[in-house]
Amino acid sequence: MPERNVVTWNSLIAGFVKKDQVFEAFETFRRMQNAGLKFSWVSLTTILVVCARLTALYFGREIHAQIVKSGNSPDLPVLNSLLDMYGKCGELEYCRRVFDGMIYKDLTSWNTVINGYAINGYMAAAMEAFEEMVAAGIRPDEVTFVSLLSGCSHAGMTVEGQLLFDRMQAEFGIVPNLEHYACLVDMLGRAGKIEEAMQVVKRMPMNPSGSIWGSLLNSCRMYGNVSLAELVAKQLFMIEPNNPGNYVLLSNIYANAGMWDKVDLVREFMEKRGIKKEAGCSWIHIKDKIHGFVAGGGFRVS
Repeated sequence: MPERNVVTWNSLIAGFVKKDQVFEAFETFRRMQNAGLKFSWVSLTTILVVCARLTALYFGREIHAQIVKSGNSPDLPVLNSLLDMYGKCGELEYCRRVFDGMIYKDLTSWNTVINGYAINGYMAAAMEAFEEMVAAGIRPDEVTFVSLLSGCSHAGMTVEGQLLFDRMQAEFGIVPNLEHYACLVDMLGRAGKIEEAMQVVKRMPMNPSGSIWGSLLNSCRMYGNVSLAELVAKQLFMIEPNNPGNYVLLSNIYANAGMWDKVDLVREFMEKRGIKKEAGCSWIHIKDKIHGFVAGGGFRVS
């Protein structure tokens, strides 16, 4: 292109983010900075999404510093993205500090703070923020309860989670969707109440999704329930026939039970259908660089 402006760069960065090409998004943002272009709030909102996804706290703080140095009042999407970045990076003190300093807070602001507490295991704080939100006259939505129910599931708060699930419709008129049922099934399964989780699946007003069956299969792995695992796996293979994770999970269940002949059968079935498990990927932040690693070799730097 003969000319590039901030809108051009923002569009390119957003495109990479949409395609989950986070390293490319970072590289493009750096190139934009090196080109001497002044950022817009859209630029920072977009790149903060990447920081949150990579839990790149160093870069997130750098963006926060640029916001402060600009001397301008950031718009609400920027502040909400900043909350999300700090929450997903585990910096809940900064997350709350930004939140408390906001003049105007919308539902997304509250949901982001609640989710930040929930994903980091601070369920008491998440519940407190939820009650604060309701007291402030902000009505929760489906996203609010997905965060709370998911947090209860991982924290082992089965009773509290079930009360929340009931309260969602009775008090706030929110009809549970697939995500809510997935959280409930996962919560019961993690607590060892696999039969109760199965009853929830049978009573659902909609067809169970792959994530719900997958949650049940994982619960079977945790508690060594091979017979139920086989029934659940059949459902999963019909819904997601090419998802390698389901086959690997069933194989692990067989392996834990010492059923090596069935482990071989699963592997042979995967080979025949050309199903391969994707290589794991992780990254680490060293100084001002993010180093990405892939299982089996290879890395890249951003």
